[in-house]
Amino acid sequence: MSQRLGWIHRLLSRYAFAFVHVDAKFVERVRRLAERGTVVFVMRNRSIADYLLIRSVFLREGLPLPEFANELAIGWFRSLRWVFARIVERLSRLHIFRQAQREHLADRDTAARLVRAGHPLLIFLRAQAAGVRALLRPQRALESKRIGDPYLEDLFVIAAERPVYVVPLAPSELKKLVTVLFNRRDLSLTIGEEIDLRSFINRYGAEGAASMVRRMTRALQIFLYREERLVWGPPLLPKRVVRELVLGQPALRETMNEIAIERETPVEKVRREAQGYFDEIASNFNGTYFAILAFVFRRIWNRIFRGVEITGLDRVADRIREHSVVLVPCHRSHFDYLILSYIFH
Repeated sequence: MSQRLGWIHRLLSRYAFAFVHVDAKFVERVRRLAERGTVVFVMRNRSIADYLLIRSVFLREGLPLPEFANELAIGWFRSLRWVFARIVERLSRLHIFRQAQREHLADRDTAARLVRAGHPLLIFLRAQAAGVRALLRPQRALESKRIGDPYLEDLFVIAAERPVYVVPLAPSELKKLVTVLFNRRDLSLTIGEEIDLRSFINRYGAEGAASMVRRMTRALQIFLYREERLVWGPPLLPKRVVRELVLGQPALRETMNEIAIERETPVEKVRREAQGYFDEIASNFNGTYFAILAFVFRRIWNRIFRGVEITGLDRVADRIREHSVVLVPCHRSHFDYLILSYIFH
């Protein structure tokens, strides 16, 4: 997959992915790893948008491009000449039965050959059903398939022959290519600490290949989950769900019963009163409204101030990866709330 992509990818690289931020020290570390052995990049979920982003960033930074990505269909981003040649190739060796299984084995052979030759790869750990399969069986679209395990198992075999380094990648939120148009200046790419497979085998080799694959997959999933949590934050539940969670707490239910007995009123009346207090206090976050306010806020902010000096945000980001964080301003201020929301966004 190291061939050049078509004009769509060139447009995305020039106008959308040109703003992606990546730490220079991580880029230099990947260069050093490529000089010492084979680098295998790993991502949590299969995504065409993330793959295109990584290619653009690697081209811009002069990093070796992944020459293979597992179970990723990017034919629409190739040139017409490539698409036509691929169709002819498929027709010339058409097989009706077990075509998917044969392609999977061929992909594993291709990946193993590239790793032995020292070429970088990109391995997706999980994938969800998409396209026609998702339409025919919607429940499959919610399930996640482990597509990276066979490739990781092959890497452990090759690591006995040459140095192999597994490097996790965590792009910022880029679920659809359409979102690039609105978030292109806020995109980033995090490159995690590498895993030396030889050292990993020396430490856990006695457990067997299957156990080592599960252990490595778990370690990679934990890192990538923490990076996603840092970028996306906790899942936003609907206000009605949060209301039920709060009002359903045992301590609060006990308090409402005590108040109902003291006032000699039905518990439901006290609950409606508590629900009114919740609706008055709790916010009802809406991503569309927030994006509009962020657009307006940037224009107003640049007219009022030259900028804002930020100190200690890196420490907060490190804590968010593993812990819940509670912000405690020195005084109540709606303007401070806007500034904090803007900085974190």
